[in-house]
Formats: sequence, structure tokens, C-alpha cells
Amino acid sequence: MNRIRAVLVTFVLATFVAVGVQTLPSAVAPAQAATNCSSLAGRISSHNADARNYNAQVSAINARGGGTAAQVAYYNSWRSRGIARGNMLNAELSRCKSQGKLRNVKPPVSPGGPQRRTNPGPGTKPPRQTNPTPGYPQPEKYSRGQNVVSDRTTPANGRSVRFRDGGSADFSGLRSNRAGSLNAKVSRDMLDTGSLSRSRGPNAVTPRGFGGPRTVRGHLLAKILGGKGGDARNIMALTRSANGKMRTIERQVYEAVKNGRGCKVTYSVTPSYGPGPLGVLGSSPYPTAIYVIARGCGLNIGRTIIN
Repeated sequence: MNRIRAVLVTFVLATFVAVGVQTLPSAVAPAQAATNCSSLAGRISSHNADARNYNAQVSAINARGGGTAAQVAYYNSWRSRGIARGNMLNAELSRCKSQGKLRNVKPPVSPGGPQRRTNPGPGTKPPRQTNPTPGYPQPEKYSRGQNVVSDRTTPANGRSVRFRDGGSADFSGLRSNRAGSLNAKVSRDMLDTGSLSRSRGPNAVTPRGFGGPRTVRGHLLAKILGGKGGDARNIMALTRSANGKMRTIERQVYEAVKNGRGCKVTYSVTPSYGPGPLGVLGSSPYPTAIYVIARGCGLNIGRTIIN
């Protein structure tokens, strides 16, 4: 009799545990879905901006006859990531709407067609790629009289500019179609030789990640310090808050060089695209943080700006 009671107790306990394990996630899931719904509209907006950016770049390259094998692989990988992310957001939106939330939010858009590869005829060489910022307009040039003694493209498709009084600006090439880094020695000849970033026109640049809260085309090297707004290597998607903090530092550099006696400010700007050590390439389409250093002419600035 005791043995039968023991077996019955064991069976009841096992059943209780099994039922508890099965029912626990269902109590947690609604809270997780509710938390996701609060930020979903912003994430869909950012995804849509990235998809539009992809479509614009691929359409421009396809209109010129297609891209190289490396470009095809890069853009098709970008498209695959966009489709996967769009499917996840769409599923999440359906869950939110089933709870009576976000009824007016439209589903995320999808990237368009894939990148085509150039198919030259028999015996012809494929066209030489002369644009160091593929998918964007040809970089804006400095005009005569702006004290520039050399302006060249580096082997890694970066940009190296030298000014008459020893000032310099070195930009890395694009990294996954995003601005890389800037290292400069800001001199008086560089001041006020830059240009605005524009949304329209032959030099218009729309950086990856542009959209949602990040609707500012921010310079790595500011216009007032000699940076061109029509070069994709110098433009990143910023929030208004991050852009305001950048402008404060840029104005300090400007005034220090302008009022100094021939001194130069060593100035570097490095966007970070995700978690991890500085310089590790992240997966975010926009900078999550910007590291700024400015030293010389009485300045000693080292700052991390969250974007």
C-alpha cells in the first residue's frame, strides 16, 4: 500500500512540474511582445530608410550596366539581410496588431531586385571603376584658390588632402558603404573651405542608416574645418543631439586654429557601428557612437558621442 502511495505522489509531482514548465513561457510572452511594440515603429522606419538607400544605389549601378563581381556579392548580401530583417519586423508587427496595437503602422518595405553583374561582350574588358565611392556620386572636389596642393585617392579608396600651410586630412575608404575614419591636422588654410551636405543635386549623399531619428547628414570633417559634404567618405547619419555635440567641438577647433599663431590641431573622428573594441566593424547601418579627439592650440579633447 505504501509503495502504491509513493508511486501516486511521484506521478502527481511529475505532472505538476511538466504543466508548470509548459505554462510558464505563455505568461512571459505577452510582456515581451508589449515591450517590443513600443519601439517597433522606429525600427521599421530605420529599416525602410536602409531599404530605400539600397534600392537607390543598386538602381544607379544597374543603370550604368551593372557592377563588378565584388559589388554584386556585397549588394546581394545587403539585400538578403534586409529581406530577413523585414520578415522578422513584419512578424513582430502582426503580433502587435493582434494585441490591438500599432494598427496604423504599415508593414516594412523590402529591398528591390538584386545587383546585376556587368557582362562585357567577347574580347572586351569590363569598364574600369573610377569612382572610389561606388553607389554614391563622384566625390566633390576642392575648387581653385582653396589652398590645396594635392588631393588624391589612396589604394584603399580613401582620400588624402594636403594644404599649402601643412594642414592635412586623411579619410579611410568606405566600410560596407559607411564612412570609415578621419585623421587630420587642421590648419588655418583649411578653415571655411568645406561645403554643406545636401539631399539633392549632383553631389547629394544619403548615408546608410539615414532615417528615423537619424536625419542629419553629419560630417566627419566639418564644413568650417574643410570637409566636403559631397563625399560619402565624410558623411554619416546622425541624430540632431549627436550633431549638436559634434558642432560644439568643431567650433572649438575652429576658434583655436583661427586665433592661434600658426598652430595646428590634431583631429580625429571615428564612427563605431556596434558593440566591441574601437575599430571592430559592427553590423549597424548607422554609427552607434562617434569617438572624437582634438589636441593642440590649447585644446585637449577626448569625447565619446552616443548616436
